[in-house]
Amino acid sequence: MLEGNGKDLKAEVNKPVISFNSLGYGSYKLQVSVLSPDGKILGTTSYKFKRVVPFYLSIWAFIIYGLFASMLIKKYIDWRAYKIIRKNKQEAEENLMRQNLKVLEQKQIIAAQQQIIMENELSTKGKELATMAFQVAVQSTKADNLREELLEKKRKGQLTNKDFEELITDVKINGTDEAWNIFQQNFDLIHQSFFRNLRFRYPELTSTDLKFCALLRLNFNTKDIAKFTNLTVRGVEGARYRLRKKLGIKNNQSLTDFLIEIK
Repeated sequence: MLEGNGKDLKAEVNKPVISFNSLGYGSYKLQVSVLSPDGKILGTTSYKFKRVVPFYLSIWAFIIYGLFASMLIKKYIDWRAYKIIRKNKQEAEENLMRQNLKVLEQKQIIAAQQQIIMENELSTKGKELATMAFQVAVQSTKADNLREELLEKKRKGQLTNKDFEELITDVKINGTDEAWNIFQQNFDLIHQSFFRNLRFRYPELTSTDLKFCALLRLNFNTKDIAKFTNLTVRGVEGARYRLRKKLGIKNNQSLTDFLIEIK
């Protein structure tokens, strides 16, 4: 007979061996009696034992399991939160990068538009400068004609020497020199201190040489330069040759391209 843990089991066997399966944890009492063939009790003995709960099923074990599970849950929550934060940060950085790219593209578009406007303005200024150059040429021609007229009047005795000198001085002051100075200032402003750099690199250039350089930089042909400088076509060609020697330009190199590339 087996008693304990809410159980009361009884079994009879012919051999002194018995098995009780699926016993729960707790205290038990086993009582064994030996019977004669006619049913009399020949002897009785008892044995107490206890089936102890293993540690992995104890309360402390479940507390540890709970703590470990809590740690795992916390770790998962932290990992999940970190992953979400990292994803949001990455998306924010990508959005910021896209915005910066858009701003950069807009700046490039604005810069390109400003460049176009500047080029148009420079083109307009260049045309104005060319017009001014022809006006200088006209003034130069008028000044030369006026000098010839004054000389003719002096030869005829219509002017005294004093009056002649005063008029000639006035023509010189108000003639081509003043117009050339205005032309030079405007040309230098448009073409990035062209004259200053040219004088610095080639100090032996004369004022006439600088005029030729400016007209060539404006891509004037030989006839236009002749009108501006009041020279013949042959005279202009000779001046171009002398200018090439001063600048040290090879025969196979364009004089105009060389002057355009000067910064």
